[in-house]
Amino acid sequence: MDGGGDGGIVLPSGRTFPDTNATIALLVDQLPSMNPAQMQFATSHFIGTEKQLLSVTQQLRALNPGFIVLHYHLNRRDEPLWQFCKNMDIPESLRQKIGLFKSHGRLFTETDELFAQGSWWQVMQGQGMRPRGYDPIVDVVDVEDLSAFFDGIKRAIQACITAMPTHEDFLKPRSSPAEQGAH
Repeated sequence: MDGGGDGGIVLPSGRTFPDTNATIALLVDQLPSMNPAQMQFATSHFIGTEKQLLSVTQQLRALNPGFIVLHYHLNRRDEPLWQFCKNMDIPESLRQKIGLFKSHGRLFTETDELFAQGSWWQVMQGQGMRPRGYDPIVDVVDVEDLSAFFDGIKRAIQACITAMPTHEDFLKPRSSPAEQGAH
């Protein structure tokens, strides 16, 4: 296996896997064959997609009205299409979410919302949005409690890593016998 020209991983068979270190993207050719559960998953785990059919976009936005819109609304490009997207009307719920984040970096999640707060943070930060101030709630958090919280996260992640197979071991049963012999 080696890195492909586009940053992907290329198996000896020539099959490539995209490099997801910098971004996670959903490709248009993955969408039409998705069942409802997969669509639900996509709208809660992916920021958005590029170049898709209007009918597919409408299905995704029916599940999450802010899906795709935030990414295009926060763009920093100068071309007329991108300026139109930047200035387009957005749902009021998205406008409130943007305003709260711009103010103090605070995010909230509706009870029926599909995106986790981390996903919203990644899109906003990735599109260059920075809060004007910090969330004052941090002033009441005990540093030792916070440290213990992050230590717990670190232990949980380490336990997951220890239990997981290596990338190569994970791919072995999914590759052809010729590919398995090439390792």
